Amino acid sequence: MNEATVCSWCEAEVSPEARRCRYCGELRKDIYVNRVRAYSMGAIALVTFLGSLGFQLWFEGSHVEAIADAVCGVLMFLSGAAVIAAGVFATRVSKSLRTYWWI
Repeated sequence: MNEATVCSWCEAEVSPEARRCRYCGELRKDIYVNRVRAYSMGAIALVTFLGSLGFQLWFEGSHVEAIADAVCGVLMFLSGAAVIAAGVFATRVSKSLRTYWWI
């Protein structure tokens, strides 16, 4: 038996296999949330990476260069973690939309 589910955006009944609501045209809420998370993690990765480069250049040659190098290392680690998280969320979205472009 194919039971209908309710769209999280417009409260219309849609089939459980549908990726978009046929009334409002929005993606399912879980797909939308994972897509926003992927873009947010990508933006965080870019900002922390560029911030660490700027921080390192700002304090280059000063007496606190060792501390600046440590802070840059932490920022680079956070940037790498954000890249991994963005990849995980992007993979979830891709699996939900059934776009396996890497296979």
